[in-house]
Amino acid sequence: MSHSSFDRPFESLRTRLRTSGNTFSALLVCPGQMCYYDTLAGYGAQGANLVEKDNSVKVVFLENVPNVARAGEVKEVAEGYGRNFLLPRKLAAVATPAVLKQLEEQRQAQSRRESRLEAQAEQLAQRLDGATLTIGARVGSQGRLYGSITKAHIAEELQKLTGHAFDRRRVTVEEDPIRHVGSYPVQVHLAGDVTATVTVVVQAEGAPAPESGALRQAQDGA
Repeated sequence: MSHSSFDRPFESLRTRLRTSGNTFSALLVCPGQMCYYDTLAGYGAQGANLVEKDNSVKVVFLENVPNVARAGEVKEVAEGYGRNFLLPRKLAAVATPAVLKQLEEQRQAQSRRESRLEAQAEQLAQRLDGATLTIGARVGSQGRLYGSITKAHIAEELQKLTGHAFDRRRVTVEEDPIRHVGSYPVQVHLAGDVTATVTVVVQAEGAPAPESGALRQAQDGA
């Protein structure tokens, strides 16, 4: 099951819970006074089957479960659903104080990483915004290209010039793919809400390139 950027910070928590034996998967902590304990390794005599009163259990979701919860969410679910489906499949873990503490630490660490990446993206955006990127191509009659210039090509050229990796899916251009010579505004999504707008000039191979000082500055500062 794949994980989005949202649930990536919980990967460490997943790993710890899945490799810690039956400690967390054995115990069902309930909101009421009485809780249900499974007879599993790690509890021994404590595994006497107590009857749960309110038939619910609070869990931390370790995976995205469609129409139920996203990874990292803490929710109360039916005891049977938790015990018979979520816990055996490692889709969730019981929301014990120790697990909740780990979850909060993961969230704080992820928040710090995102803040650092956004600051770096802001610096790159300042250097790229308003820059001109020139791409040479084979041109036929009436300025039509032999082939086309795609977002993947633009991302590759940006990476060559700046030293930073660019995901083609985060490159936005109105005409995609580009099939004619000309100038095209391109928006590059760097991180979060940080974007930069560059001008892509597609011209015949061998033609003199227009001045693109902003991109050279970005390259020097990378």
